[in-house]
Amino acid sequence: MTIDKAIKNLKAGRRDCGMIPLGEFTSTMDLAIEALKRVKDMRVSPCTTADEILPGETEE
Repeated sequence: MTIDKAIKNLKAGRRDCGMIPLGEFTSTMDLAIEALKRVKDMRVSPCTTADEILPGETEE
């Protein structure tokens, strides 16, 4: 799943969680969790870069 697709799903899910396609719900949430973990790691360690692909992310 691309980050853009996950963002689109999450925005739709804010209005109604049923708006996230059933087959993409888990992967959307997993990618969102990984992104938040990456942000948290970046705050602690200046060596982490945002360029690395997240677990569950696909090329855009």
